Order: sequence, then structure tokens, then C-alpha cells
Amino acid sequence: MYRGEAMLSAEDQAAIAALRERLRSSIVDGNAEVYTACFAEDGVIMHPDSPQVRGRSAIAQYVTAMFETVKVPVLKLTPVTLVGDGELAFEVGIQDCVVEPALPGFKRERQHLHVYRRGEGGAWYIAAAMSGNQ
Repeated sequence: MYRGEAMLSAEDQAAIAALRERLRSSIVDGNAEVYTACFAEDGVIMHPDSPQVRGRSAIAQYVTAMFETVKVPVLKLTPVTLVGDGELAFEVGIQDCVVEPALPGFKRERQHLHVYRRGEGGAWYIAAAMSGNQ
């Protein structure tokens, strides 16, 4: 069940949904450039068993290597809760994710936490993202 809080306008909720979809499709397409552009300049990725990846430059390097190693033919991101105040928002969600080749310990059913921050010009970006097995 998705719960969008009233503190976020309908436009903000739609913009965050569009950002989530760009992120999802960039992963399925293996497009590191689009993936990286979803993040704030100082954005952070925290994946299990990996060091934190900070900043767009580091994210671009990390995700380029990741997309060369694995493909993600199936990815569904389902938000469960989206709460925010107009400048900062967080989302808790679940994922249906298939990676090829299969990775040890990687489960198809996953969870995520995304922190979104409004940037210059009013656009939303991912400030921090983490995911892991449920």
C-alpha cells in the first residue's frame, strides 16, 4: 500500500515517481549515464557488502563497473511509504529484482530506502539510496 503524505504536493509526488522510474529503467537498460544523473552531486549509494559510494563521479564509476558485471532484466520498485516536507523526502519500498548472472546471497525480493532532496531549479534528486534482501 502506497501512502503519499499531504506535505508533498501532487506535483512533487509525480516528480519523485518519474525520478524513481528513470532510475528503474536506467538499471534495466544498463545506462550508467542516466542512472548517475538521478543522484544529487553529493549523493550516496549504500549496497550490501560494499563500501559507501559518494558523489556523482564515484557513482558513475561504480555503476559502470556494476553494469559490465551484471544485467538486471527484471526490476520493479514499489513504494510503500513516501513522506516529505517539500525539500526533503524519504521512501521505503520493496523490489522485485532479477540479476544475471545470479549472485550468491542475492534474493529476488528486496527492500529499499531512498532519500530525495530538491536541487537547484526545483528538480528532485536521490541524496541517498540503500537496498538489501528482505
